[in-house]
Amino acid sequence: MSPGASPPARFYHKMVYDSTRGFTTLFGGCSAVDGSFSCTTFRGDTWEYDGATWVQRSPAASPPARWWHAMAFDAARNVAFLHGGWDGSGNCDGSGTSNCGTVWEWNGTNWATRTPSDPENDGSLAEETRHAAAYDPARARTVVYVGSGETWEWNSSTPTWISNGPADIAQDGDPGTRTDPAMAYERDRGVSVLFGGYNGIGLSDTWEFNGNDWTQCVDFGVFCAYTDPEGDGKPASRFGHRLAYESGGDVLLFGGYSTLAVNCDGSGNRFCGTAWLWNGTSWRKCSAGAATCNLTDPEGDGNPSPRKDTALSYDDDRVRTVLFGGELSGSVLNAETWEWISANKSWDRIVTAQSPSARYGAAMAYDTYRNFTVLFGGCTAQSGSTCTAYSGETWEYNGTNWALVTPTDPEGDGNPEPRALHTLAFDQLRRRVILYGGGDGHDFGDLWEWNGTSWAKRDAGDPDGDGTPAPRDHHAMVWDLGRNTAYVYGGHTGQYTGDTWEWHTPYDTRPAHVFKTAFAAAAAPGTPAFQQVDAMFVAGGLGYSGITASNGFYIWVWEEGRWRSKVVNGSAPPSTPASLSWSTSDSALINRLFHGNEKYLNLAVTPRNNNSRGANIGEISVDYVEVKVKYRQP
Repeated sequence: MSPGASPPARFYHKMVYDSTRGFTTLFGGCSAVDGSFSCTTFRGDTWEYDGATWVQRSPAASPPARWWHAMAFDAARNVAFLHGGWDGSGNCDGSGTSNCGTVWEWNGTNWATRTPSDPENDGSLAEETRHAAAYDPARARTVVYVGSGETWEWNSSTPTWISNGPADIAQDGDPGTRTDPAMAYERDRGVSVLFGGYNGIGLSDTWEFNGNDWTQCVDFGVFCAYTDPEGDGKPASRFGHRLAYESGGDVLLFGGYSTLAVNCDGSGNRFCGTAWLWNGTSWRKCSAGAATCNLTDPEGDGNPSPRKDTALSYDDDRVRTVLFGGELSGSVLNAETWEWISANKSWDRIVTAQSPSARYGAAMAYDTYRNFTVLFGGCTAQSGSTCTAYSGETWEYNGTNWALVTPTDPEGDGNPEPRALHTLAFDQLRRRVILYGGGDGHDFGDLWEWNGTSWAKRDAGDPDGDGTPAPRDHHAMVWDLGRNTAYVYGGHTGQYTGDTWEWHTPYDTRPAHVFKTAFAAAAAPGTPAFQQVDAMFVAGGLGYSGITASNGFYIWVWEEGRWRSKVVNGSAPPSTPASLSWSTSDSALINRLFHGNEKYLNLAVTPRNNNSRGANIGEISVDYVEVKVKYRQP
């Protein structure tokens, strides 16, 4: 196609289709770069295309020339939305930087800026580049996703930016981007506690997360007030430390590395080695003679030396916190096993017949069903600050000895690759140890489950449509007992991140086979009048009512933005599929079933019930599918 005049060559521009006026609108981009791929010719021209001809518009007002911006067409106001980008000026949109942050709208004649209000008190989307935008017509909002992991929504009718992240009742934001924080779930109060980390400097802030909202614990805080009745202050800034639940409603902190304190916890260097306890309002330093946390040594074996990237987990049955390994000052790797005894606030050195080799960056979790502390991975050799050997071993500790476990593989999906600086947590509902992330020179984003004999890889679904976490290491993860959910925060994905993710145990979901057909593939001329849809499946399903198995399956149809069950077979197991049919001649219903220009029809089959509340996962098998559509030509 040769449309005559056209925009000059460029890249990193954006285009949207104006469905009201029937034009495609183009704005911005870059026409030339230097040897370092820095743009030297930014474009600020507006063009429109009607399917045959390009026309350059000359509006009275226009956004500054830029690239890396985001655009979408707002059908509620019949305008093109533009946000962000980079213009190299040092003051784009008056931001004081080359990053642009003003919202512009194009109405077909002129560009105009919009100034957002903030009734939610969640701020506004800042200057961004290389982000993405799409318009949601069902909710009349433009959804914007930025590289830091944040999701924002632009409500043009107000106008206002809405942060689509955790609630912020205390109006104190969230912990922000960081790597190497530590988290533990404090079961007595039902919150996850986060401390410290690194974002260019070591951090010493304390946060709590209730499943919906992050709250910072500060002096005179309304929702989490920090006090210091002991007069011993709080832990110094650090990263590479660990937290674990400690009986009696406390959280135990140990280890880490401080970029600011050259004598962390009195160690004489930047490696930290004092135990601290958090009770929800105050940090208590455990030291000999302290009134509220008197560190004792009845065993006469001293205490663990200062270290970072150790492994730490709480043994519910023996009421002890197990510590293994870590990196000591001088890049020395350690293979010691210690136990923190809550009752008398002491460390007990455990000498075992066999043990994992010296390592740092391993992860541990306690399996309360099998009564073992499970350890996986870690860095077992390094040169300077660079790890040169990673472990893929699985070890279990019973309180007396360590045992190296050789996993079986009935699933045929292998085992997690060797790695370090990953996380483990125990899913008490399904009796599985969960492994997420880590790195071996590159970051992992995989999810695995350990049942005591085998590792099974889990493919994380995305029913919410918000994607999955970027691969990362140096993050934190906890299992929230009250909500049966794993929470992941922060870490390093190539940059510091500050996103919060949930992993929902699959007990409240069920497996499915989804079938998508496009009526447009029939190439029927004109606009057909649908008269009848017939669907037939030969299938079988296995689900669970609680932990009780039940056979049978449902046929589902996607209708008006949700799945709706239509018919059920109450007895067919996966091993013996049976036939089940569904039919409708309701023309209004049929018209609701076909979506988009391709006239997609979506059907699915699932087990009759969800996955088990125990360890079992449902099953669905399908042998045959047949879909018939009856229609009349105009």
